[in-house]
Amino acid sequence: MKEEYIRRVKGHLPLPRQQKREVLRDLEEIFASAGEHGESEAQVLDRLGSPEEYAKEVLAQTGFAPRPGKAALGLALSALVCGVCLALFVWSQSGRLPEDAIGGAVGSTGIQVAGGVDLSPLLLVAAAVGLVGAVLFAFWLLRKRKG
Repeated sequence: MKEEYIRRVKGHLPLPRQQKREVLRDLEEIFASAGEHGESEAQVLDRLGSPEEYAKEVLAQTGFAPRPGKAALGLALSALVCGVCLALFVWSQSGRLPEDAIGGAVGSTGIQVAGGVDLSPLLLVAAAVGLVGAVLFAFWLLRKRKG
């Protein structure tokens, strides 16, 4: 019971490693001291509340403000890459003529432009990679929050 409780508290503490160790050591001492005074593990667990409540109380006492994690940063960057690349792809496919087009030609001409590179397929692939990354990071964040 005690080991499971401590393991669950550990999972709800987004503290730096050293601080987390100190909190878990203090928790071990609470159980040891209670045992020395004749209190059962069940009584200690009732007094401490759920692991989530205990972790929230510890975080409130330490004044810890969690920073966005790697998953949240990855999600934001992936979504940004997806959005920018998709916007550039759509813009490249819009068919607008540049202002300096020769004679403002709308129809076909005999002029051929050599050496041009169409980056639109690459933009579409980059947008798809960004979307896949965003979905994976979102899934990772949801799994992390569930427990």
